[in-house]
Amino acid sequence: ELGAGLGLVGIVAHCLGAKQTVLTDGDTNTLKKMRENVKHNFDNGDDDTKNTISCRQLLWGNENSQSLKDAYGTFDTILASDVIYTPTSIDPLFDTVVTFLKKPHGRFLLSWFTRVNGVTIDTVLDAAKCRNLDWTETKEGIYIFVLGQDK
Repeated sequence: ELGAGLGLVGIVAHCLGAKQTVLTDGDTNTLKKMRENVKHNFDNGDDDTKNTISCRQLLWGNENSQSLKDAYGTFDTILASDVIYTPTSIDPLFDTVVTFLKKPHGRFLLSWFTRVNGVTIDTVLDAAKCRNLDWTETKEGIYIFVLGQDK
């Protein structure tokens, strides 16, 4: 999960059967609270859980993306919910998605909420298109992105 915040979406994905769940956020204080939430929800001494859910700091579009990719590889599914607050966050978000999305069949699920900050869905979708991502809107504000056939 990208921009996991306190980790709710990733924790639910893990509970629903995700084989490996990596919750990420760029903010150090938020990451501390996320780790507390994961520990509170899964601290039952089960080594399998400790090996299948983790919390890591990730700054989108940053060079530390490669070290995280080296540690975890790519992902079948990437989740992000309510993570676009400014126009400047869009390109780094999609650069990070392309870095971590398993080829050729990975999916990126984005839950997007319109805010009063100059970000439009057209801007978001243009950034995806520039990275050869195709999409469908399943419900209002819920988008599933996949790599286009050229990649």
